[in-house]
Amino acid sequence: MAKSADEPPIELPAAYQPGEHLQCRRCGAEIEIITPCSGSPPVQSFLCCGEEMTPTEDLMPHLNIPGFNPS
Repeated sequence: MAKSADEPPIELPAAYQPGEHLQCRRCGAEIEIITPCSGSPPVQSFLCCGEEMTPTEDLMPHLNIPGFNPS
């Protein structure tokens, strides 16, 4: 089905960056981005407990990522 001219374009989320942390709101599981999506446009989706994982405020990497500088 074609989109109507009145519908706004779908905005895709920006790619996650190296060192960025995502967490599950339900169980607290956490992941850290080591290598971001290189697709064009970059589309990343991380699910846990059936829900989208969300970015956290934690900027300190748990793994040694060359060139990562939290600022």
